[in-house]
Amino acid sequence: MLLIFEYDSARRLGISQDVFFAYNRTMKVNVEFLDTDPIENVITCLNYKMDRVVYFGYPEVIAKYRDMTEAFLLKRCGVQEVCFYPVSEQDLDDIEETIEAAFRLERENGNEIFVDVTGGESLVLVAFGVFAASMEIPMHAYDIAANQFIPLHRHADYDIETSCQKQDVPFDLDAFVTLNGGQINYRMHKGLKSVTSEEQAEEIRAMWDVMVRYAADWNHFSNYLKNSEQAEFLTIEEKIMVKPPKFARENGIELHTFFAILDDCEKLGLLYNVHHDLDGYGYSYHNSVVRDAFWDAGSILELHTYMVAREFGEDCRIGVHLDWDGVIHNQPDEDTTNEVDVLLLHGYTPVFISCKNGHVKKDALYELETVANRFGGKYAKKVLVATKDLTQSDYLRAKEMGIIVISSGRDPELAKLGRKLLHK
Repeated sequence: MLLIFEYDSARRLGISQDVFFAYNRTMKVNVEFLDTDPIENVITCLNYKMDRVVYFGYPEVIAKYRDMTEAFLLKRCGVQEVCFYPVSEQDLDDIEETIEAAFRLERENGNEIFVDVTGGESLVLVAFGVFAASMEIPMHAYDIAANQFIPLHRHADYDIETSCQKQDVPFDLDAFVTLNGGQINYRMHKGLKSVTSEEQAEEIRAMWDVMVRYAADWNHFSNYLKNSEQAEFLTIEEKIMVKPPKFARENGIELHTFFAILDDCEKLGLLYNVHHDLDGYGYSYHNSVVRDAFWDAGSILELHTYMVAREFGEDCRIGVHLDWDGVIHNQPDEDTTNEVDVLLLHGYTPVFISCKNGHVKKDALYELETVANRFGGKYAKKVLVATKDLTQSDYLRAKEMGIIVISSGRDPELAKLGRKLLHK
């Protein structure tokens, strides 16, 4: 039987990683404190192949996070066994006795132990440090925001990098939401909230150009089209008659501004056969995608934001409906959901982006904070993209909440999203 105890030596002999770990069957055990931020509980297993994971945690935390954590590790990370040991929040003696007994049990079974001190509580970390030093067990941590591994194995003669098989577990937004006890509800997704071709992307860029140019009037323009046109409408066959004074009074937009928007849309290929005079107007849409975006006043801002944001992350979605308990029922009113305008995953950091076309109400700030805290935890980044500037008091309130505010009027290309948010 081939026995190789150092992977570096095996590699020099031309032995593959798979063969090396197949013959070295010592059970690899990751030990850590069960944290209230789910990503900290699985970060090691997303990057290294572990056979068994042992958690120490407070009873109420174990009760809340046990099932979702165990299910994630078994299904996605290839872990064979997961164990949870409750410890006292204040009794250091109890913590030390529990940890020591668990460590010794793993050693007696011939297992290799690795201690992850990412996050965690101070008393438990102190106990981890004491026993790791005395029993020569390697420790490590992750800087999750920077996606960086930090080795801390000064007292051990082995380490996780050479003893454990490296793995790269797929981690997209579906995995992230599931890890946090939720689920993405695809039934509620709107077809409009997608970009499926470069032709559509060009149309969105053109619509954004017109919308920015007429930002003050865009909502009135959009609402008028939606209210005056029929479902499945694409072409005005006969001229619609209008009276300029009445038109402005009833629709909140001057008729000459309405005509100017139509003309600019024709120049950009969004409309064709545009014709108008003092009595009326007519036109045809380039396609139903343009029509649907024109009818939904805020969709163009969301689509533009999505197209910018997707350049800064591994997974980016638009119009994401998050189900709070991870169980989608047959009746929609039985589910508690939140729609996130744009949701981005940058490494292990989720970015929640809310898009507001027009005046921003205070509730929008609290809604963004609530959904980000529920599904993103302490690593979540929160962004508000608004076409109108916030009041000074709302801006300060957003800053207190850790919300990054981007004004599309001042920054149409949303350069701040990369410059300030993702440090690019």
